[in-house]
Amino acid sequence: MKIQMEDKDLKDLILTGTSSKYWQLARDKQFMEALGRIYRLLEVVQSVKEELDRNHYGKKK
Repeated sequence: MKIQMEDKDLKDLILTGTSSKYWQLARDKQFMEALGRIYRLLEVVQSVKEELDRNHYGKKK
């Protein structure tokens, strides 16, 4: 699984916390904290999947 963001403004919002297109969302502290938690969770899932693929765990024989 690879995290891909096609919307540059959304990517800026997630990575920097600012965006010209999503400025109203950027001002919402609870939303930004939840967005950060979701993004970190996706990164963890991605790294676990890569590790499982590397070690051949979970593959059907």
